[in-house]
Parts: sequence; structure tokens; C-alpha cells
Amino acid sequence: MDILQVVISIIMFSLSGLTFLLANKQFRERGTPLNNAYLFATEKERSEIDYKPYYRQSAITFIGCGIVFLILALGILLELDWLAWVAGGVSTLLIIYVIYSTISIARK
Repeated sequence: MDILQVVISIIMFSLSGLTFLLANKQFRERGTPLNNAYLFATEKERSEIDYKPYYRQSAITFIGCGIVFLILALGILLELDWLAWVAGGVSTLLIIYVIYSTISIARK
């Protein structure tokens, strides 16, 4: 294992921790919802929107991203190449969840 792998693993672990912290903040509904529905809404629309489903969607998405970063960091650190496939599978499931939850929220 060389120093580059260690540095990349540390960066991935840090990104994982950051996304888990953001997920915790979104689950507690603290701060701005980190979601396109809020970011692209006008001031009038922002005052009328129920943000609870958007906070939940953002929190689950950040948890998924944290899991992907964690799996990738472990794969690099432990030199297990097959963990990249696991991270790809989790990413695919995360994309499917985001599309499904966006459609569900839009229907309501």
C-alpha cells in the first residue's frame, strides 16, 4: 500500500463523515433543506411548501452517499477491489430511491 492510497482513504472517510453529519442535520430538520425544491423555489413558494418530505429525502440521500464513501474508503484501504462493485450497487439503489421519492413527493 502506498501513501496515495492512504491519503485517498482519509479523504473518503472524511467525506463519509461529512455526509453523515449532513444527514443527521436533515433528519432533525435543522437549517436549510438541501434539496432542489428549496433551492429553486421563489420566496413565495418557500413560504407555502411543506418541507418535511424534502428533509427526509435529503437525509436518506446523504446517508446513502456516506455509505458509498465509506465502502470506497474501506475498499481502497483494505485493497478489496470488489467493494467498488458494492459501492456501485448502493449508488444504483440510491438513484432509484431518489427518482421514486421525487415522483412520490410530486404526486402529493
